[in-house]
Amino acid sequence: MTRRQSTASCVGILLLVAGATLASQARPAPPAPPPPETPPAVSQVLQTYTDITGELRAQMAAGGRETPRMRELEQRLASETRSAGAALLDAVRRADERTAEAAAYALKYSTTPESAVTALLATLDRFDGALVNNAGLSLEQLVATHPQLRIPMAPLIAELRTTEWNRQQKIAQVLEVLADQGRVTDEGGRLSAVLIPMLASQRERVFAPARAILAKVTRQQLGIAPEPWIAWHAQKYRSRIELAAGIYELVQIVQPQMMGNEERFRMEREIFTTRATLLGGLARDAETARVLGRRFGVVVQVPDSGFPQDRLSSLTSAVRTRLPMASIVISPITDEFVPFTTAAGNLRRLIGR
Repeated sequence: MTRRQSTASCVGILLLVAGATLASQARPAPPAPPPPETPPAVSQVLQTYTDITGELRAQMAAGGRETPRMRELEQRLASETRSAGAALLDAVRRADERTAEAAAYALKYSTTPESAVTALLATLDRFDGALVNNAGLSLEQLVATHPQLRIPMAPLIAELRTTEWNRQQKIAQVLEVLADQGRVTDEGGRLSAVLIPMLASQRERVFAPARAILAKVTRQQLGIAPEPWIAWHAQKYRSRIELAAGIYELVQIVQPQMMGNEERFRMEREIFTTRATLLGGLARDAETARVLGRRFGVVVQVPDSGFPQDRLSSLTSAVRTRLPMASIVISPITDEFVPFTTAAGNLRRLIGR
């Protein structure tokens, strides 16, 4: 895989109860309809998707290189997607979260790409955005393999406004393909206004596509720093962009490695020889993020040589136990990040702390 890779509303329930008549309250409520039965073809897609996510964990522990089994599973999923047909379109809209997640991932192989795009765009806000990762992967592949597809910009731009890096990344990758095809414009500066704050992200997977799209749609070559882009946008569109809004999280990168039978952890310029001291360092940085009013995230970067999967799993569990509010991601060593101390310094400068 490359870089380019049901909860009811309480408000709705309360409004429904408040709007009920006395007569309707006197009658017993009708039984809730049973959940839709999952067609066998969709169940098979779900099983293969479960196998893929399991293999992905093994693949990341091995340094991120695609495995022969992953290629085999993807080929199997493509065949199963063709067999499932329209049932996957219904699943991504109506099924439970895990089934809808599998359907969203599988639809990149859909033989009815127009219908798949419509279904995927309609599900971006399901489960509080939990389907965006897989929907974005599928949209990216669909627009790359079917350049004639028409994709409305409004729902994509709306996703870029979120403060979730993974949602921004996946949708920016879709837009990057569209920009390469010459099918993206910056009408009224609306797209550039959401891309420029993304330049301040620590994550290459966020700032790199934003940088590429900006250069293509504006025909400007203003470099990699966000400040010249902010000045350009202010002059052209008479609008102000708050760069600090693009730094909604602070992320620390941990690079584990094995030295014989012993673990070592690099975090910027520090080397930790025990998990206890590593967790102490992470707790220190989490406090910095809290003081600066930002969420804290941890990225565990696995070296090319890999890191034992059982140790990787126990390491992420230990971090989650010590820092339950932190997000945790496993990443290959090839991903690039702005260092935590640099990002924190930039944020202090922007907010005057």
